Amino acid sequence: MIMAMIAITIMMLPEYVAWVRTIPGFSDAYSLQGFIQTATLTNRIGLPFSGEWNGPSWSLSAEMVGYAAFPAIVVFAGKIDNKINCMIGVVTLLLLYTMVRYHSDVGVLRMILTFPAGVLLGRMFLIRESGSVSADVIAFLGLAGFLVALSVAGLAPLSVFGSAALIYGLALSMGRAAAIFKTKAMVYLGRISFSLYLSHHFVFMLATWWIWDGGAPTAHPLPSLLAMSGGAIMIAHILYRLVEKPSHSFGRTVSDRLFLNRALNIAQA
Repeated sequence: MIMAMIAITIMMLPEYVAWVRTIPGFSDAYSLQGFIQTATLTNRIGLPFSGEWNGPSWSLSAEMVGYAAFPAIVVFAGKIDNKINCMIGVVTLLLLYTMVRYHSDVGVLRMILTFPAGVLLGRMFLIRESGSVSADVIAFLGLAGFLVALSVAGLAPLSVFGSAALIYGLALSMGRAAAIFKTKAMVYLGRISFSLYLSHHFVFMLATWWIWDGGAPTAHPLPSLLAMSGGAIMIAHILYRLVEKPSHSFGRTVSDRLFLNRALNIAQA
């Protein structure tokens, strides 16, 4: 649906396509080959790159590898019953990730390294011990490290350590930090987060071209950013209601029927 929305938009706005292709690294954006790669989720699995269509789709392509390897990773992680070993595994994988990011930005390599790190982080949470360092402290230090790494030139890849600590701290937290994410607004933002993730990049790019004629935001950037964020959330809400939620219901119906038919066949055998 999002690809159809993007395709219709670029067919109606050739000036936008021309502007995007002037951006460094986007000279082959919206090519036919790029459309095929993005639609088939093969745009970030190591094949020659044929042009950008929707930036966030890189992770879906890479996630296909992660999902395929997930059962084996879970079995391996489940055999680790020591928190220190989990932590060593997480740190090692994230160090390898930062080394890769400093030399290349191949999506599938990011998935191969960070996906198992996330599984080990989850395992570390399950076998946690009481009386450890305060969850709020871990979350605060993780957030601080994340923001510092993003703010200092050349340190961006290291932000993954801060984000890992932040996620772990929030998972442990039963206090004010966790309460914020339990509010109705935050829960709903979580529900539409997939639609928001897949659509926000195109919305922001289109708004930048339309509002500032392709130039950098100058006058009142904060209100403009808030307005664009509100627009992206509204579009994500519509996509969630009209596309994502019905798709979930359809998928569950098909899955239930297949499971029921299989169960009936086994019972009759």
